[in-house]
Amino acid sequence: VSAAQSGTWTVQPGNTANTTPWLVTVTPASTAGVALTPVVTSAVATSLVLKASAGNLYSLNVSADSTLSAAAWWVMVHNATSAPAAGAVTPTKCFAVPTGTTTFSIAYVTPIRFSTGISVTVSTAGCFTQADSAHAFISGDVQ
Repeated sequence: VSAAQSGTWTVQPGNTANTTPWLVTVTPASTAGVALTPVVTSAVATSLVLKASAGNLYSLNVSADSTLSAAAWWVMVHNATSAPAAGAVTPTKCFAVPTGTTTFSIAYVTPIRFSTGISVTVSTAGCFTQADSAHAFISGDVQ
């Protein structure tokens, strides 16, 4: 079927043409579909599973104690349903945190999609080696 359109199309929000902008209001709701889920450690830790299935990462926060912040440390995010064991790893994201820094935070305007799961680890040995160091509070917002 062949179709054609000529002329001018006007899209308007139900008022006088082109005089009032469309207004969008984010309405608070209690349904899970529109809310983020905060996940936090209950004590200092070396890792945290933010989501044990596919999902989106919106924000991440890691607060180190004085033992961890005494040297450089790394925050790694893995596309996995569980945190990897100590040893060689290949993270999806890795953030180096300089000596003396006690807090790392990141928030994404457009969330990062993980196809398997979302786990976070804190390491003292760089981006490709998980060296467990249970000296951090870890939290994140996922959906």
